[in-house]
Amino acid sequence: MRIFNNGPREFHFACKFLVFVFGLVSTATSFASDPIYLSLVSKGLKVADSKLVPLTAPFLIDGMSAAEQQAVVQALAAEIGMDRFMKNSAVSPFVFDIKSVEKLEDASDVQRIDVCSVAYGSIESILNKKLFEDLAVPIKPTNGGPTDESRELTPEELKKYQLKVGELADGGRESYGHLGISLFDKVRLTVVIHAQSHRSSESLVLVSRIQDGIQEFPSTWSPITMDGDDKMRLGAAVPYTMGALYAKVTELKFEPNALLVEVHVLYVEPQEWFNGRNLLRSKLPPVIQDGLRKFRRKLAQ
Repeated sequence: MRIFNNGPREFHFACKFLVFVFGLVSTATSFASDPIYLSLVSKGLKVADSKLVPLTAPFLIDGMSAAEQQAVVQALAAEIGMDRFMKNSAVSPFVFDIKSVEKLEDASDVQRIDVCSVAYGSIESILNKKLFEDLAVPIKPTNGGPTDESRELTPEELKKYQLKVGELADGGRESYGHLGISLFDKVRLTVVIHAQSHRSSESLVLVSRIQDGIQEFPSTWSPITMDGDDKMRLGAAVPYTMGALYAKVTELKFEPNALLVEVHVLYVEPQEWFNGRNLLRSKLPPVIQDGLRKFRRKLAQ
């Protein structure tokens, strides 16, 4: 894993998904029976006709003792030291890892992103203040490009496609929303997100995946190109449903008021997105750091 400390602000795939999940869901009681969460971690995300790739399992599991938690966090922070990783500061370093875990027949890469950091505050404050919405502040489009947008599906849209939202039987909450984002002025994603939240006595889990099968709002990606007037234009839309993530915030028993925030993402990156270049490896860390700074500062207030 790699350690990062600071950097400029920019939109990116992982955080926009995270923002959308946190923006649409609220408190819950348990995630042990969550079919989305269990499916993504134990079975995996469908990335090809017969190929399933699992997301990274959570670093911390509910029910761990303080000593067990501390051993896990020490292993995560091994490269930088426990003191720096656990420091109660808006600019504390975080751990970031991105890797290609599978190459598909069409040359697409299955990419896995894992992020973890420590923040100080309470899970209730995260929910009540909707702190992760800070990461969703849109930037101005470049050269007339499309703006980023997100919204919940309307009651009429939900009824039309027989999608259920609201409280779940176990106390969780389920929601659907429409999201449009641009990735580094190269790719435009327009997708429907299926999200659930689950709250236990020790943690908060927020999970989402791209939803397919909705004719009115097909989940797609489009190339962004420049025309002769240096204006951005969208190319033909291509179906895209191969992306999911979950975030888990766990109370640390060995350090008062401390939380471990982990985000785990899995998605398929078509060769056409960045011509085979791994742009996210260099672009994501400064963006994540900027979002974490805002999150930690407001959480501490």
